[in-house]
Order: sequence, then C-alpha cells, then structure tokens
Amino acid sequence: MYSDRLLGTIRTTIVQHIPREAGITKIEFEGPRIVLYCADPIFLMKRADETIKRIAKLIKKRIEVRPDPKVRLNEERAKEIIKKIVPEEAEITDIYFNEETGEVEIEAMKPGYVIGKNAVLRMKIFEATLWRPRILRKPPIESKVVREIRDYFRTKATERRRFLGDVGQKIHRDVFFKEARV
Repeated sequence: MYSDRLLGTIRTTIVQHIPREAGITKIEFEGPRIVLYCADPIFLMKRADETIKRIAKLIKKRIEVRPDPKVRLNEERAKEIIKKIVPEEAEITDIYFNEETGEVEIEAMKPGYVIGKNAVLRMKIFEATLWRPRILRKPPIESKVVREIRDYFRTKATERRRFLGDVGQKIHRDVFFKEARV
C-alpha cells in the first residue's frame, strides 16, 4: 500500500535527521500530521527550532512531538507537581489527563497564571511531568453545554485517535485516477 511506503520513507528521513539521543519509539500518521513518540522529548523541544522545522520542510508535513507513554509520570504524581508549579492566583478548578494524546487539561479561572510569562510555566510543567499542558479557561458562569462538550471530547479520545489514524492513511494513499478526467 502506498501509505505504508510513504510512512517508510518518512521514517527513514526522520531517523536520518534526528539525533539518537531523542530516542524515537514510534512514528505514525494522525490526520494530516505526523506524530513522533520519543523517549526524551525535552531534548527535541530544546532543539526544535533547528531539528523539527528542518524535517517538516523536508517531508512537507506538520510534525507533532509527544512523549512516549512509558516515560510520562503517573497521573497522581503529575497532578501534585502541577499544583506546586502553578501559583494559587490561577485558581485551578480541574485537571484531566488524556492518555491517548499525552495531554493534561488544566482548567483554571485565570489561565494566564498557568501559562506564565513567555510560556515559562507551561514549559516547566511539560519538563517536570512529560505531559503536554493544554490550558482551558473555566467559564465564569457555570455552563452545562461547555462542560458536556469537554466531557464528550474526553470520553471519545480513543475513537478520535483511531479516526485520525484512518484519515491519515486515506490522505496519504495512492492516487486512484492517473488522468485528470474520470
């Protein structure tokens, strides 16, 4: 299948250009993006300007770097660390972990305090927990619609990831028609 060959060529390109210290464990399509799972994502994030951008230009695809699930902290420990890093002024209301994408959703009344100046706290959370922080504003007035939509996204994360994987395979498949006319 064409998408398998394309993924193979993309894998070889990525492996050739990324240093071994990053510890790439898995490469897969997720919709139009390519997701890299690595054992040391901090190494890649600090060198992201040169390495990831160069590879994205070479393969002409968007690249997303995620920590391998084995290297992320467990949820309880990560929650403690997040609460230590983020100041009380942020008024964190909830913290949700998405195992599928490796994201932690931090819901706060004042998300600016969670992000920090120049996104320093956001990066500090990532480096300490290896969960990618996604900061959300808590609605000032309790909204059932917003709560249910966010809950729906959390419960359907596995199906969404599977769907994006299928879409990625279809996007990168071989051309059906060789001519412009049908």
